[in-house]
Amino acid sequence: QGGAFIVISSLEAEVGQPNQSAYTASKHGLRGFLNVLRMELRHERRPVTVTSIVPSEVNTPFLRHTRRKHGLEAAPFTFLYQPETVVEAVLHAAAYPVEEAVIGAPGGLVLFAHRLMPRLTESLIAWRAYRRQRRALRSPDAPRRHYRRGNIFRPGSERTVHSPSPQRTPHTGSAYTWLQLHPAVRRTLNGALIAGAAATALLIRHRSKGH
Repeated sequence: QGGAFIVISSLEAEVGQPNQSAYTASKHGLRGFLNVLRMELRHERRPVTVTSIVPSEVNTPFLRHTRRKHGLEAAPFTFLYQPETVVEAVLHAAAYPVEEAVIGAPGGLVLFAHRLMPRLTESLIAWRAYRRQRRALRSPDAPRRHYRRGNIFRPGSERTVHSPSPQRTPHTGSAYTWLQLHPAVRRTLNGALIAGAAATALLIRHRSKGH
């Protein structure tokens, strides 16, 4: 018998955000741990798969519970997704293992851009993050105090899964995430795209020779 080890990671495991250094550092460490764990399990031929679920931004009270000692209010960076989207990814990965599943196409785009152009991507993220954090601080729903203890040392007072006042309209699903959880479908689509591109190139070449 085998098993599935599934961990909720974050987009910040690879691409951090300003004023969230502690959270980013913890997610970076988690990513390294999972990479080494996969290697150890493969070496020992253990029938255990390791999956990293990578949410972009999820509609939970997370941002309301963060500890803050400065005058900026945390704000979501990409599109907002309902927590049910993450739950569905976890349940699917338990039955059909994958190494990684990014929740939402914007998160996948950020990861791709950071791997291709890290300095430019980080500059854009920093600019947008500071801009959104200041806007959130000026919003009517923002706390009046600049300092907030958060729930680091004790649970928060809220008992809800969904954020009571999301800063954006949450999405209920993601086709991009669905494709990641179905690698066979993804490979078929990629093959179809490659075949279509090759056929188009051959057709253009044939017509150019005909003229």
